[in-house]
Amino acid sequence: MSGSDATFNEIDIGNNATVELSHANATVVDFKGADGTLVLDASANFTGTIKDLRAGDIIDLKDVAASSVVLDGTTLKINGTATSFAIAGGLPSGDTLAFKADGHGGTVLKVAPQLLTVSTQPIAGTESSAILVNFSDHLDGGATLKTVTISGIPF
Repeated sequence: MSGSDATFNEIDIGNNATVELSHANATVVDFKGADGTLVLDASANFTGTIKDLRAGDIIDLKDVAASSVVLDGTTLKINGTATSFAIAGGLPSGDTLAFKADGHGGTVLKVAPQLLTVSTQPIAGTESSAILVNFSDHLDGGATLKTVTISGIPF
């Protein structure tokens, strides 16, 4: 769908369907079916709301190269900057937003089931002493754990 200044009220994406917005906008894009794809050629022009995302759905940002992607409530932040659109309701419980380069200077975002669960028992320690932390992890779908970052430790 294209057209400069064209704005659609609501666009529904059905099962295995792809909708590409080229210089067009929509108030709402609703992923009604499974494994839908929304392609945004000029993502800054899209100021609507995306809703009903679920595992298998894809958002292809043709004009954004991402090194970090964070979904904070309804706000999608790419490289630390909030996008011009919102994601209503976030993601289903247990799902995550994975991303990778599309090979043409853009980024593909895919809703995926959580592949890693990490847990530990509560621990206590003494100031200036090492603290032993034992993690247990569970990986699904052929995933591998390469690094672990521990943050938010008060000092």
